[in-house]
Amino acid sequence: MKLQADAFHTAEFVKKFENKYKNYNEWVNEFQGIKLSKFGYGSYRIGNNNPSQYESLRLAILGGVNLIDTSTNYG
Repeated sequence: MKLQADAFHTAEFVKKFENKYKNYNEWVNEFQGIKLSKFGYGSYRIGNNNPSQYESLRLAILGGVNLIDTSTNYG
C-alpha cells in the first residue's frame, strides 16, 4: 500500500470519504487547513510481516482514518 502524506494527497483522501459518507465531516477536525480524522491509528511495531497487523492498518485507512501515529516514543 503506497500512500503520500502531504496536504494535496490528504485532501484527495478526504474527498473520497466526503462523497461516500454524508456525515464524514462530523468526525474530522481541521488543522492548518488539513482535515484529520478524530480517530487515529497507533502503528508502533506494526509490520508487513504480520498479516493481522497489516490488515488492521489497511482497514483503518479504507475506513477513513488518515491520522496515523508512527512514533516509537515521546519524550
